[in-house]
Amino acid sequence: MRSKWWVVFQICIRKFETKKMKINKKIYKAKEFRKNGTKSERILWKYVLKNNKYHWKKQRIQNGYITDFYCVKLKLIIEVDGETHDTEENIIYDESRTNIMEKKGYNVIRIRNEDIQTIIYEVGNYLNLLFDERYKELYG
Repeated sequence: MRSKWWVVFQICIRKFETKKMKINKKIYKAKEFRKNGTKSERILWKYVLKNNKYHWKKQRIQNGYITDFYCVKLKLIIEVDGETHDTEENIIYDESRTNIMEKKGYNVIRIRNEDIQTIIYEVGNYLNLLFDERYKELYG
């Protein structure tokens, strides 16, 4: 007969393995998203973020969520939103997610697909101004 500590140990192992599996799934998903970004994500990366003076990362996990773009130095997250984000359910989810990120000290910027695809240079200029303001805010 197994002792109580053995049963508790097995329960802890199962919880750890379940959590590890969820994390591994997210890591796999993030890698897939990096390889197969949306058209708008590819445009934003190519024309604004790829050679930006602040180092940007694509599809990274922050606080359990996969972010579209993330800058460590600026503690800034950019989310590219398409039509799927217009449903009431997704609007609530996005707001909740943004609140969590902001409580952790990150700023979240949401940009519409249409804006990226139609006025990328204006979007780029706007973002670069925001990046510099954020840098001054954090580092003086």
